[in-house]
Amino acid sequence: MRLTADYWIKYINTHTSANKAAERRMERYIAIHGTEDMDMIADYAYALVSKYGEAASALSCEMYDQMARAQNVSVPEALPAETASYGEVARAVRGAGKSSPSMIPDAVGRLVKQAGADTTLQNAKRDGAYFAWIAHGDTCPYCMALAGLGWQKAGKLTLKGGHAEHIHANCDCEYAIDHTGNLEIEGYDPNEINQQLLDMTDGEYDAESLIRMSGHNAKGHDHSAINIVRRKQYADNKDYINAQKRAAYAKRAESKSGIAASRKKEEWIGALAPDYRDEYGKIIKRGTDKMKHGFSCFSDDILDNNIKIGASKVEPKEGFFDVAMHGTPQAVCFGTRNEKNMSPRLLADLIKHHPDYNGENIRLLCCETGKTSGLPAWDYCFAEELSNCLGVVVEAPDDLVYIRLDGTWYVGTPKKTELVSFKPNQKGRYK
Repeated sequence: MRLTADYWIKYINTHTSANKAAERRMERYIAIHGTEDMDMIADYAYALVSKYGEAASALSCEMYDQMARAQNVSVPEALPAETASYGEVARAVRGAGKSSPSMIPDAVGRLVKQAGADTTLQNAKRDGAYFAWIAHGDTCPYCMALAGLGWQKAGKLTLKGGHAEHIHANCDCEYAIDHTGNLEIEGYDPNEINQQLLDMTDGEYDAESLIRMSGHNAKGHDHSAINIVRRKQYADNKDYINAQKRAAYAKRAESKSGIAASRKKEEWIGALAPDYRDEYGKIIKRGTDKMKHGFSCFSDDILDNNIKIGASKVEPKEGFFDVAMHGTPQAVCFGTRNEKNMSPRLLADLIKHHPDYNGENIRLLCCETGKTSGLPAWDYCFAEELSNCLGVVVEAPDDLVYIRLDGTWYVGTPKKTELVSFKPNQKGRYK
């Protein structure tokens, strides 16, 4: 069986799109929020790695199953590997941040790629399939050496600590799977790669000896042989490599400055603090409606027309910024009637970037956002979380709120106009 180069490149590009999407969103987040709060960066990075890592794992599963069917081999359906744990993500981004904040997106992309590679190798190990590391693009010396090892039978030593080894950022190389031992991939020739390595090292090192020498020993990792290849690659391609580096630096600088200069909702809303309650696909294209001092965001349903009109007439309260939409104790419904899609943290960022907001306290005209949820392990309510996020007082209803067509409003039955007030950290949860 033979895979064409076009087919393989298409697979690589699909995989790479997941890594790059995660990197771009991390870049945007850092450009907007900076790197002072590494805990929030770790939270957001974990959400990205989980989301896009699952996508990478699903792609690997799909490719694995397709190969089994194409080779007429009966194996169980491929199972996705677990994405990186919070601890793994936090260590990666903090380590990258110590070197340079610009390396944090690369760390996120690497962990996304790791999920796909782990999926491929874990299933290959389960089924005793063959695997090969297929080098692509501007290949580093170690990737080149791994590719030179050719097809190998997956076994106990295939994964170290449950993970595929040598997964790094800015790499388009991928694992391929062969269930029968007769697969060919157009353009992949391990014999040719070994000859290139021998030529680069004056006949001293092939792929196996390079990998063996670079492995861990009593004195640590010996990279002298790999460095021979690295220096040879640079000497042969110096102008091209330097041009690529300059282009990459310029692109990253342009991306950061462009985001910092603009606060359009479409640019920043996808890069805000993650939360399981946030449904970005249902938020990003929604607009807001102007209130006298604030904004509302009800649905386009005809049932919400009168509420929108009434919200636009609500009289402001001195020292407060108004926000109106459907809500619950846990989340608000941004632009919908009953689909909870926005967390307090995301709404806080939306408020902070609103052109009419000047740091005032917040009045939420959103049903039940001042009502404690009643969950045994979680006695927060939405308004309390929002107050903690913004650092201002938040007033919110603890029951259903009704906005009349003339702009007057009341809460619950019997009708009242008092709201519950929350101060930042009033319960002393944060020290």
